[in-house]
Amino acid sequence: MTIPPSEYGEKEINMLRGDSVELLSKAMYEMEITAMKQLSPSCVKKMNKDTACNLLHEALRYLEEFTGVVSTDYKMASNSVKHLMFETQETIIKLQSELLACKNEQLESLQTSVKSSVGESVKAEFQSFSSVLQANCPESQKPVSSEMIKKAVKTVVQEEDRNKNLMIFGLSEQDNEELSTVVSEVFSAIGEKPRIEASRVGKLKPGKAVRPVKVTAASATIVNQILAKSRNLRATEKFKTVFISPDRSPEQRAKQRELVRDMKRLVTEQPDKLHFIRNGAIKSTDKTNKTAE
Repeated sequence: MTIPPSEYGEKEINMLRGDSVELLSKAMYEMEITAMKQLSPSCVKKMNKDTACNLLHEALRYLEEFTGVVSTDYKMASNSVKHLMFETQETIIKLQSELLACKNEQLESLQTSVKSSVGESVKAEFQSFSSVLQANCPESQKPVSSEMIKKAVKTVVQEEDRNKNLMIFGLSEQDNEELSTVVSEVFSAIGEKPRIEASRVGKLKPGKAVRPVKVTAASATIVNQILAKSRNLRATEKFKTVFISPDRSPEQRAKQRELVRDMKRLVTEQPDKLHFIRNGAIKSTDKTNKTAE
């Protein structure tokens, strides 16, 4: 009985197994043996030619059909494994999405809690600080309000941010300039290569002086390092007219202008001395003093 491989089922496979057992029994009968361990070439020679040919033909037919069974089983198993892999992959993707959503929810919840906690803590600190100041201030003085404290804190924060900035004056301005590249070249001339952000301050007005450049670095330490070396620009040919200064507040700029005005007056009145500004004050020294800066 020949069955197409595509139609193999458990019943058909059992039939093939039964037919193969029957064929094996016939062969053992013709060879006059009762167990396969007795099989030998001499036993095979006991069969006549026609019987041996018939048995061989039947054996080859069963071998062909069993090959079809094995091939079908392999294809079915392969398809089953592929389907299982797809299902597993879909499950993993679903779990990853659920995990990501859960993490996002936890992060949002944490951010909300932190904002609320910080806000309440700052408010409580303001109220506590205000109470302490009012308790220790003389009655004749105006009480310190929360708004005054907020303003003071805002000023401190702005000053902290300003410490990360510096100003560059006298840097020539070009159309479509790559400002960050030009500023990096200035800093490289004094041995500094920080990561910075740079922008011109003010509106461009034809015929007016070049606009100053505001530079923001990663930290106040980097700014201080650049300021400490800024005087070395005077020794370079390309940037000898470029001047670097801290990013001062309006009050600090007004004080600096006053100091510069007073220093110019001293230069006229005392030409034999070297005058300079350091740490918010005018310093003077003899020009012959080699240690003066």
